[in-house]
Amino acid sequence: MGTGTELASDERAESNGQRTKGRASVKLRIVAGIAGITLVGAWAKYSPGASGSCAGAPPAALRQVMASKPLVQDLGTRLGFLGQFSAVSQVELRAQVGGTLTGIFFKDGDIVRKGDLLFTVDSRPYEITLAEHWDILQGEATRDESQSGSPMFGATFPA
Repeated sequence: MGTGTELASDERAESNGQRTKGRASVKLRIVAGIAGITLVGAWAKYSPGASGSCAGAPPAALRQVMASKPLVQDLGTRLGFLGQFSAVSQVELRAQVGGTLTGIFFKDGDIVRKGDLLFTVDSRPYEITLAEHWDILQGEATRDESQSGSPMFGATFPA
C-alpha cells in the first residue's frame, strides 16, 4: 500500500480541494445575494404601483392645454415641383469627313429634324485637294491629247 507520508500528502490535497470548493461557493452566494438585493430594489422603484410619493398625497394637478379654432382657407391648386428632364431618345453623331468646324447651328437640348443643318466644316482643304487633282487630270489629258491628237476632256474646271 503506501507509506505514511504518501497518505498524509493525499489527505492534504483533498482538504485543499474542499477548501477551494468552499471558497467558491461562498463567493457565489455573496454575488447571488447582491444581485437579488439589486433586483428587489429595482422592482420596488420601477414597479407600476410605486409612484415615489406617499400613499395619502393627492395626485398632481393636470396642466391646462389651450386649443384654438383652425384657420379655414382656400389653397391654390397650382403646385410647383423640382425635377429633371431627360431626352426620350439620343443620337450619336460621327463625322464622315474630317475638318475644322466653322459653324454649329443648334444648341444643346434643341429639337432637330431630319435634314436640318447642324454643322459646317471648313471647305478650304477640300478645295485645295480638288484643285490639285484637277491639275493632275488635266495634265494627263493634255499628255494623252498630244499623243493621240484628239481632246479627251471637253470641259474645263470652273475657277
